Amino acid sequence: MKRNNIPQNMSRMDSKEEVLNDIKNFCITNNTTNSIEYRKRGTYSEGVITRLFGTWENAMNELGFKYIGKKYGYDYILSHVKEVYDKYGYISRDLIDSECPFTY
Repeated sequence: MKRNNIPQNMSRMDSKEEVLNDIKNFCITNNTTNSIEYRKRGTYSEGVITRLFGTWENAMNELGFKYIGKKYGYDYILSHVKEVYDKYGYISRDLIDSECPFTY
């Protein structure tokens, strides 16, 4: 990258409109407003969404979509993490994010 005069820490400056259009298309295509599903399969990172909107709920409000936040209980999380551990023999953030219905 140095050879081509591209700064290493150059970030893509995404506009709110671009991100909202992507989120809208994702939600309609996948029939969900679930932020966990978007984090797993969507285009933009959680950091981009937080920088532009503050929260996923704020992004949903700007789109006029109804968002129902879901809180997971300790036993529910533990049972899913245990299933992942039993399947792979170890646990990691990547495994939790890819195998569980919630993210780390």
